[in-house]
Amino acid sequence: MSKNSIGVFIKNLSRSVINKIDYKKNTSFIFLIFILGFGLRLFISFRGYNFDVESYWIVGDLVNSGKNVYANTVRYNYGPIWFIILGLFYKVNNLFEGDIKTFHLIIAFFLSIVDIIFAYILVKKFNLLAGILFLFNPISIIITGFHSQFDNFAILAGFIAILLLSKSTTKVSDNLLKTDLYVGLLLGLSITIKHILILLPIWLAIKEKNLIRKCFYALFPILIFFLSFAPFLGKGGYAGIMQNVFGYDSFLNAPFLFGTFPESIVKIWQSYFNLEKFLKPLFLVFIIVLGFIFRKKNALDTFLLYLISFLVFSPSVANQYLAIVVVPISIWPNFFYTVYTFLSFIFLSGDYSGLSYSKIRRLFPFFDSQKYNLSVYNLLIFTIFMGFLVNLKIINLYQIYNKLVDFIKREFSFQISTLTKFISSRKN
Repeated sequence: MSKNSIGVFIKNLSRSVINKIDYKKNTSFIFLIFILGFGLRLFISFRGYNFDVESYWIVGDLVNSGKNVYANTVRYNYGPIWFIILGLFYKVNNLFEGDIKTFHLIIAFFLSIVDIIFAYILVKKFNLLAGILFLFNPISIIITGFHSQFDNFAILAGFIAILLLSKSTTKVSDNLLKTDLYVGLLLGLSITIKHILILLPIWLAIKEKNLIRKCFYALFPILIFFLSFAPFLGKGGYAGIMQNVFGYDSFLNAPFLFGTFPESIVKIWQSYFNLEKFLKPLFLVFIIVLGFIFRKKNALDTFLLYLISFLVFSPSVANQYLAIVVVPISIWPNFFYTVYTFLSFIFLSGDYSGLSYSKIRRLFPFFDSQKYNLSVYNLLIFTIFMGFLVNLKIINLYQIYNKLVDFIKREFSFQISTLTKFISSRKN
């Protein structure tokens, strides 16, 4: 039996075993799984918090003091929905005379509910395996429980919009339907929560054949996002919005560029161009081109492909961005997505801005190297890109196995040799 047939056999076996469980008749089993997934996120939240939660604390205090968030802090870079929610959580926390730890717990509780809703939809729409893979993905658990970043909250609103759109596409119409309005509102809501899906309306507009529908999907969700700032433009709010939302720049690490292309090629490019100035325009070009390439895909596949494309070609990648692809890799599992999940788990468990477990850091010496996170991001994005190509059936999984091994050896040769020596010394 070939490696490929063994992989297919294991994949089909796991699917058949899990899918034989009728969630409608085994509600207690499903409930237990959801409670366990929920509990893991809350458990991780007790590990502590990082810079993001401290920023939430500042924002919550500003909201409850009646101050304009955009005018009074540089530590908020999103639409107003999330800071309104943070203000509510801050008020609830004050009722219990809690500190930042209990405030963090409230946020983690809310975001865990978001994940449970997401998992439930995946079980209903796809299968139990997709729900389980999402719910127990360590990336999702750590980002929700510890980081308490709200990417899944924004993605959930967009996902519901796409599910509505998928149902309405059975009705061929050149006119706007009531469902289109709901879809547009939900997409606008998603972008206003966090602008992960800000370019998805362009993909949807490309798919449409009617000019009115093209304009609606390209403009309406974005218009909602822009209008959401209107009440906060005064008293210094406009300057804060322009600087900290539209002008915000994360560190431009471009993992796809620096992790996929040989260093010698990148250096040649850098000698001719200031790459940092071109990273965002290149990202826009890549995303728009992919929108045309995938224009014949159905709405749901379009959404899932967008999430992967957004992460892979993003000019900036930080820890919380790793959770953006958890939904598509749960629906379309493959070998590389499994590797991506495992490596992300190791990274988030040992990273200083993550769980920072000392045992993990000692076991993997690369954590002690300078700028280790840049090399890790390069590897993670390369891995998710390989899984992306497998999904698209552009390449055969086992043909690029040796290339992946060579890449890991090239990027982490020092860390691998150090780890080997460390393990040998422990045995002696």
